[in-house]
Amino acid sequence: MWGVFMLKKRFNFEIRAAVCLIFLLTMFLTGAGMLLKINSSDFIKASAEKNVYNIEICRQRKNIFDCNKEKITGNTEEIYAVISPTEQGMMYVASEFFGEEKLSLLKTLEEGKPVKAKVKKETEIEGVTFLKVNSHLSSDTVCPQLIGYTDESFHGISGLEKLFDDELYTDKTVSVKFPSFADGTILSGEDVEINYDGGTENSGVVTTLDMNIQLALSRATESMISGAAVISEIESGKIRGMVSKPDFDVTDVGNYLNDENSPLLNRALTGYNVGSVFKPLVAAVLYESTDSNSFTYECTGSTNINNHIFYCHNKSGHGKMTVESAVIKSCNTFFYNLGVYVTGEKIYNMATVFGFGKSEKLFEGIKTSNENITDRETLKKFSGETANLAIGQGKLLASPVKMLNLYSAVANDGVYASPTIIEGIMENGSMVKNYSETRKTQAISKKTSRILRKYLEEVVESGTGTAAKPHYTTAAGKTATAQTGIYKDGNETEHSWFCGYFPKDNPKYAVAVIVENAKDTDMHGADFFALIADKVTCSKIQ
Repeated sequence: MWGVFMLKKRFNFEIRAAVCLIFLLTMFLTGAGMLLKINSSDFIKASAEKNVYNIEICRQRKNIFDCNKEKITGNTEEIYAVISPTEQGMMYVASEFFGEEKLSLLKTLEEGKPVKAKVKKETEIEGVTFLKVNSHLSSDTVCPQLIGYTDESFHGISGLEKLFDDELYTDKTVSVKFPSFADGTILSGEDVEINYDGGTENSGVVTTLDMNIQLALSRATESMISGAAVISEIESGKIRGMVSKPDFDVTDVGNYLNDENSPLLNRALTGYNVGSVFKPLVAAVLYESTDSNSFTYECTGSTNINNHIFYCHNKSGHGKMTVESAVIKSCNTFFYNLGVYVTGEKIYNMATVFGFGKSEKLFEGIKTSNENITDRETLKKFSGETANLAIGQGKLLASPVKMLNLYSAVANDGVYASPTIIEGIMENGSMVKNYSETRKTQAISKKTSRILRKYLEEVVESGTGTAAKPHYTTAAGKTATAQTGIYKDGNETEHSWFCGYFPKDNPKYAVAVIVENAKDTDMHGADFFALIADKVTCSKIQ
């Protein structure tokens, strides 16, 4: 009896417990369902906020700067509109864009996704975010042969862009992020997030170029068809401006790859036939000798050296010439004979002190090309080769950059600083590496440099270089018409040079200019030098 009672009691307890459990479970499920129903929109929204729709505006790359840390690259501002898929956004597109671009933008917006587009101006409109960004390369990039260009992946392909690609390349972008649903459509009413690394803009490679001087040089050589001009600071050897013509658009390189005029070639770093701008070096060989005042020559228009006739550019002759008058009038027959007198070996030895005959390294990976000089043994054996070298002809090839060594030394008491082009590496506006070491060479004596300065001043004042005389400063230097041995339509191609410095009394800048195919142009090297000296002087005054 007790056992039956206890069994019934236990049975009733289990039933009650089961009923309670079912009731509680029902209440939980009902409550959960109601909660899920009540908060379903918030749940979906919370979930969606974990998704992001990203629009990449542009890639970021570190920049190339001038010596004053002003941007050479990354200084062209562009405006982008990032448009949300709202009614206002669609109205903006409909009113501001045209043709295929409008149709494409509207189609994407109708799919519930934002779009980007380059625009000319900002306006205040709901649903449209405007961003000002700096394009890394632009169509007016200065000295594109030196600066170089990048490919579609933003890696450097040529010039400094290639040489310093490891320092300049980044995987960073300017982008706008929108909270979105899983399918990519945008959550309306949400704030967008703009991602931009400002440190990248102020990091990169610092060059020795000075943009004020570079722009003055560019303006002065606007009419140059083919050639080069380079300007350096005499005391430091730092290149402050460089131009190579023809130039090209770094944003459209494909159009220039097969151009017969080779616009991608940096002519400022390329060796050319030199001509009479080499003559001051030969005069220096004489003045560095003990019998420096003993040589004169009677120019009759031609001279016979080892049974070979050499001609002067003045076929009727210059008459009796001293070193001074021969430099001022650029008398060839004088220098033919002077070269033989001082010997080719001594000319060769002096030339190598200035770096002639070998590449000039401006930085590791940046050097001149096609430089050459007649070898010493040939000059010992053949007086005719010495005669040609004495007027800067024969096998002598030198770049405009190389010529700066000679004229810097003449202007600076016989000392020249080897040209350089890179200052260092900058991060977030602060220099982290410096490459400004200057290599100086005492190439000739102070006495010789002072004598040559007097002659070169007179070249500009009353000699063959009067066209180089500037209006706003003073100058000194030497002209040259370099024969190339290349004939076109029966006429030999000649290049026009002018190498010099300014101001003449307190020289600060050395300049080398070459104009290719001078017979086909209205302006020669001396004309461009005068413009360069004037424009650089005025830019520094301002």
